[in-house]
Amino acid sequence: MADQGILSQILSRMSNTVQTQINSIAKITTKAQNFSNNILQKAQEKFAEFIKTLTSKPKSKSDYWKICGIYFAKKFVVISLFTIGALVYIYVNLIVPNLEGKLWYAKFPINSKKAQQFSGKAKVYDVDGKFIYQGELSSGTPDGFGTQFNSNGNLLYKGNFSMGKYNGSGEIFDSFGKLVYSGNFSSNKYDGSGKMVNSFGKVIYSGNFEKGMKSGRGTEYDPKTGVKRYYGEFANGKYEGKGITYNADGILVTYEGNFKDGSYEGEGKKYQNGHLIYDGNFKSGRYSGKGTLYSESSGNIIYSGEFEDDLYSGEGKLYDSYNFKISYEGEFKNGKKHGTGILYDKLGVTIFEGDFRDNDIDYMKHFGETIDEITEKFGRYTSKMQSGNKKLIFYNSIDSVMIFESNSDGEYVFSKVLRGTKNEFMGITSKSSAIERRNILGQPFSSTKYSVNDYQKLAFSILKSNIDTNDLIPTDKYVFENYFIRFFFDSEKSKIQAIEIGKL
Repeated sequence: MADQGILSQILSRMSNTVQTQINSIAKITTKAQNFSNNILQKAQEKFAEFIKTLTSKPKSKSDYWKICGIYFAKKFVVISLFTIGALVYIYVNLIVPNLEGKLWYAKFPINSKKAQQFSGKAKVYDVDGKFIYQGELSSGTPDGFGTQFNSNGNLLYKGNFSMGKYNGSGEIFDSFGKLVYSGNFSSNKYDGSGKMVNSFGKVIYSGNFEKGMKSGRGTEYDPKTGVKRYYGEFANGKYEGKGITYNADGILVTYEGNFKDGSYEGEGKKYQNGHLIYDGNFKSGRYSGKGTLYSESSGNIIYSGEFEDDLYSGEGKLYDSYNFKISYEGEFKNGKKHGTGILYDKLGVTIFEGDFRDNDIDYMKHFGETIDEITEKFGRYTSKMQSGNKKLIFYNSIDSVMIFESNSDGEYVFSKVLRGTKNEFMGITSKSSAIERRNILGQPFSSTKYSVNDYQKLAFSILKSNIDTNDLIPTDKYVFENYFIRFFFDSEKSKIQAIEIGKL
């Protein structure tokens, strides 16, 4: 019980002490408030007295100032000066900082501290005082609409910025202030729809861009004439996908189809002077794969089949240019009949079915065969003749005379053939020049004046070759592994009159 009494006394003393301190703080606070109120009240009374003095009517001449012969109330002058001072202070310290760059353009050099942090409308000058930018800034960086100039004062860019880069719609100009591009930008690069213009003001491209490159659908124009030369799809600045190319007038189509990396690739159609000349597949700009070739003049089919590097290669069909019937069907190589195939006459009747070499019947493969074996493969001959110890059979359909000589068994076997010049031979025609022949066959084994024998004279007459057999005939002879080819010319050696192919 005694302990409880002591604890009560201690708590009572502590409570009294705290209460005494609170009362002391309250008294000090009350005195401070009273002092502040007194000062504020006196200030208000003085200000009211000052205002009353200013606004009261002047009572004597001493209340006026004479300025330039005119009396002004001292109160009016004081009020006016006070008002002007207040307005100047507000303008300089409040209005100017808040409205500069909003209602009017701020002006400063690029190397100033203000240029590093200013936000709003501004006109910026370089270190030489030349005007280089006008537009919106955000923390010292072009952001929003602006116009950029070079040191010569020529326009470089006009349009939208974002964080210091061309973004959105705008126009870019060359160093002379001529328009180069008008359209959309992203991070300083052409991006979206736009058009490019050359130094003459002609549009050279109109369409879509991606990362500064032509990409998507667009139209390309000739930079000199301004006429359309391509319409279609682009990727990385090159023709890619479906598109159409035009000739110099910008009207007639030269190609319609697929592109890859700027070249014809895949299915497409090629035109010449507005006429379809090829319909099929392309690779790297060349006929490759299945396709059909047409005559520009008639529009009829010339060839239908497989191509490689613009040449007939693989299985295909050739058509006669006069009656448009199939003249050959079979295998091709390097643009020539090569391999197995069938040769037809103008009525569509089979002339020969078998092997071909370098655009002609592979006669060499039949050397050593009898007349019966030849007729079985070539069909019934047009006529048959004898010249000395040689037999000759003539096939008008292939413009050839076959020569047979007797072998050790007394049988007549095929050893030579004399061809006329109605048909092309290995890519060589009757009017092919020496250079053209040598590009195909190389240098001749010999070039001599040749004295023809009796069987050759007979063959020339059958073939109706224009050869004077009484004179020495200019010839070129080519020798190969197991056969030879001899060309017979006219006297000027300008035109081939006949071709002989024989077994060595």
